[in-house]
Parts: sequence; C-alpha cells; structure tokens
Amino acid sequence: MLGVLALNGIFACDRVLIPVSADYLAINGALQVDKTLRALERVLKVPPMKRFVLTRFDGRRKMSWDIDRKLREHFGVEMCETRISENVSIAESPAESRDVFAHAPGSRGAADYAALLDELTAVGFVD
Repeated sequence: MLGVLALNGIFACDRVLIPVSADYLAINGALQVDKTLRALERVLKVPPMKRFVLTRFDGRRKMSWDIDRKLREHFGVEMCETRISENVSIAESPAESRDVFAHAPGSRGAADYAALLDELTAVGFVD
C-alpha cells in the first residue's frame, strides 16, 4: 500500500513514471502500483497519465527478456520502449552526489536515460 506522502504526490500530479527493475518480484510491485492507481481513478478528477520503464535490464540474461515480455503484455502502450540497462555508472553516481549525466556523460546509463527522455517527450509525457 502506498504511504500518505506517495498518495499526496499522486493527487498533485498529472503524470506518473513507474520504474520497474528487471526481476520477478518487481513485476508484483508494478502490478500493485497499477492496481492502486486504477482504484484512485474514481477519486481523481483526471487520472494521471502513466508510463512504466524497465530498469536494471541486462540483455544477456534470459530473465530480463522474460520480464520485459510480461510487462509489455500486461501494460501495453503504457510500457516505455526504452530500457535502462544495468550500468555501473548509474550505480556509482549517487555516491558522487551527481546524476549520471554529470558523473559519466559518455556512459551507457546516460545514453539510456537520454533516450528515455527523448521517448517521453515524443509521446507528450514530458513537455
């Protein structure tokens, strides 16, 4: 169940980006978040636009591809095409108190997040 601060955030927003890591337990979490958001649609005057993004994706692992397929089957067009790859630069950047663009601008992680921004802008999710 979402906490009070998270619920207040949902009531105040018009868009929700839900990151889902490429592991099986995260699927259950994404389904719970989606169920909660759908339940709140009755209360919200205008339900927020939703997008789910797969993170910590490793294309060498069959499990990552299986999770990607399951999420796309369930969430359809609400699932981002862009996947955020497992990347050491993303993991290191918080320790440096910097975002991945400042920490490692040439990294795969920075490229993935830049591609995500381009995608979200193209579909009107981000202005």
